[in-house]
Amino acid sequence: MTCESRRISAVELEPLGQLRDVVLVDGGIRLHDRVLVEDDATTIGCPEGAQDRSWFEPLVGGVRIRKVLVLDDDRARAAWLTWCGTESDGNQTPLHISVNGVEIVRPSTSQVHPQCLHYYTTEWGGSHFDNWFVTALPVGALQVGVNTIDMWCEAKGSTNDTPAWEIMIGADSERFRGSDPALPPVGRSAFSSDRGSTWDGDRLGRGDDLAGEYCVRLSLERHRPGGVFRSAVLDASCGNGQKTGEPCLHRHLTVNRCDITCDVDTPEGTRADLRVRYGDTPRADADTWTAWEQLTGLQNSQPSPPGRWMQVEVALSTEDPLITPVLRGVHIEAQVDISPTTSRMLDARNGRATPSSFDYVWETPEALADLRERFELDAVVAGADTEFEAQLRLMNWSYRIPLGNLDRYAWRYDDLPQLERDQDGAIRLLGPYDGPRREGHCLYCNLALVAALLSFGYPARWVNISTKHTYGHEVTEVWSNDFGKWVHLDATRDYYLYDLETSVPLSLTEIAEHVGRVVPEPVTWERPIQAQVARVDP
Repeated sequence: MTCESRRISAVELEPLGQLRDVVLVDGGIRLHDRVLVEDDATTIGCPEGAQDRSWFEPLVGGVRIRKVLVLDDDRARAAWLTWCGTESDGNQTPLHISVNGVEIVRPSTSQVHPQCLHYYTTEWGGSHFDNWFVTALPVGALQVGVNTIDMWCEAKGSTNDTPAWEIMIGADSERFRGSDPALPPVGRSAFSSDRGSTWDGDRLGRGDDLAGEYCVRLSLERHRPGGVFRSAVLDASCGNGQKTGEPCLHRHLTVNRCDITCDVDTPEGTRADLRVRYGDTPRADADTWTAWEQLTGLQNSQPSPPGRWMQVEVALSTEDPLITPVLRGVHIEAQVDISPTTSRMLDARNGRATPSSFDYVWETPEALADLRERFELDAVVAGADTEFEAQLRLMNWSYRIPLGNLDRYAWRYDDLPQLERDQDGAIRLLGPYDGPRREGHCLYCNLALVAALLSFGYPARWVNISTKHTYGHEVTEVWSNDFGKWVHLDATRDYYLYDLETSVPLSLTEIAEHVGRVVPEPVTWERPIQAQVARVDP
């Protein structure tokens, strides 16, 4: 019998763990320190059938809008008001804001953030698109319970067609799309045309015909009340059961005893709760695993656990949003008997699975089997030497396949790729194009790529990337078993980015890290990338 011990730091635990409302900061896992207070997220965007930007409220002479947001706790280190709307090209008119009677003036962007050209010019894209605006608030203006926020401007000559400022409305009619089940209307927005003398909550927008919520939110720098970290499956043998030089092969052994201690900082008003479970396979969802055991402290001694594998879950909570407990690491001690039985690895092809911290509903390959068959995608990937080469062939197909229109309110993958055949019966593909970019919306060709990838069982997702507007550029990420990570693909131009030294394709996160090493300052809404680097047109 041998006794082994191992300390696993929070930095080591985090990459393969599941984090819900917690984050790794300064070597410790702690409660997330941002809270967004809003009630419009399930409705935001253009309502079905809406025209002429009717889902915006122009702030013209005499008009005030009111938004009520409710706080259960008014403590925060810092606070910001953020809203979705537009600012007219070349605007010079300030926006007036009142929070519980405390008035704040937000000057025009051209005056306070002249480097943010995307807010008030068309140089980086049409500023008639909506943006998220942010302004700091004094924390002392907030209060527990109802917080009343009024917004207006005094622009002479401003009209409904040419307002200096306008605020987006999330229509109640869209609530059924944003959540299941649909959240009920809250009635916390109102409009006044007589400078606040009277208010109407049922006739919002350009046409005075919308019921809904102004897209106005509070962003607070404070810790969330609770969060959970769940580790990946851990080997209770502390690594002693792993054969030297063969990291995928484990020795035959029996764990006779396992002791675990969590290293957690718990300032007054905070707490940490520990749960553990054990199993005899490295898959935590197997039937042979024990149920989660809630412990009374931050340590546990388990004689004769049912297997060598274990999982740890730590729930962090606080009564004071300005203070957080911090998980520093986990210490494991185990008494093990190593069996004389020996084995030798001949080959290993088994990528590591990283569980998501969020619940996703993935499209199953079976649901897209008809698309795969109709477009003869098996012939597209035939002859590919590697999985990644097959994925690149599907990207080229998405780059060239004719595309249809997408119903923005009930879209289906089948609406996108269009099956057309030439006179010889072959599936028609477009190209070559006049330039590197294919025709059509970037979202459409990348959704076609996602569908094609999913039809083969490759996990894939589309991602919106932007540093300037609420809209942006749509791309794809696919999980690559060849490289053991997510990889960025873009069917708009049939390309991917790779590391110049290793030639390994990059994920979007890695691309952002590369950009961060090039630009002089961190990219924020106040310091967009376009203001920091010379523009390069494709």
